[in-house]
Formats: sequence, C-alpha cells, structure tokens
Amino acid sequence: MLKLKANKTSLYKLVRSYESLPPMRRACFTKTPRTPTFWLTWTDGCGLCGKAFLSACGGKPLLSITRREFCGEEVSRDVHTLDLSDLRERGMVEVFITPAERRRLNAEQKKAPSGLEDPPGGISREAYHENMSIIPRDKTDCKGAIG
Repeated sequence: MLKLKANKTSLYKLVRSYESLPPMRRACFTKTPRTPTFWLTWTDGCGLCGKAFLSACGGKPLLSITRREFCGEEVSRDVHTLDLSDLRERGMVEVFITPAERRRLNAEQKKAPSGLEDPPGGISREAYHENMSIIPRDKTDCKGAIG
C-alpha cells in the first residue's frame, strides 16, 4: 500500500508548481495527527489568504488550493488530481505495509515447501537428490562402520 508523505519544503515546491507563493518562511505547514493529510497556509501581498490541502481521496492524491479574502469570501478554489509518478519523483510517496499484509506475507513464507531452495554447491536439484539417495541413512547401512 502507498502512503503520502510530505514536509514543508516538498509541499511548498509542489504548490509552487501550480500557484505563485510568497517566500517559504512566510508559509505555515500543518500535518494532521495519525493521517497522511497536510496543508500549507500563506498570505500574499494583495491581502488574500491561501490554503493548499494535500490528501488522498478514493485512492487518488488530490491538491486543493483555495484563496479567500482576509475574514471574507472565497475568491477561488482549484482542485488538481496529481500524478503518482510525479509524487514518486518528488519523494512524497512511501510504501506502507499494514499489519494484516505483514501477517499474510509471513504465513505465505511458512507455507512454502523447504525443498524448493537451491541445493548447496551450485549443482542441479536432480543431481543433488540422486546423490542424497545413495548416502546411507543409518548405521546398519554402513558395512564396516565403527559404532
């Protein structure tokens, strides 16, 4: 499973590719606890407050950019569906394994038969098993063995 990840720099660069922004030190970054949801707020020189909201909805990453007057009406709202390959290049996606997936993978590894591994010494499986069949298994098969 894939999970969004962002910090102030990565989100600022992403939003800057869609919108003109003030310097980074004048933007405020927030992450919601326990969920991969992030937003960036800023005020531009015209007195408009901007908010960029990055989240996943229906399995697709969305970036919503809203501009509003200070304590007033919403001026504009743009919603962008982001390309997953672009987010991977930016380092904003990570692979996340849930506990259920981890248990399933462990169960599959335990079910795998042990005879499928490659034998030691780099010989073929058939030759290995033929050689193993002629090796004596207990003391009674060994003539002249001590013990």
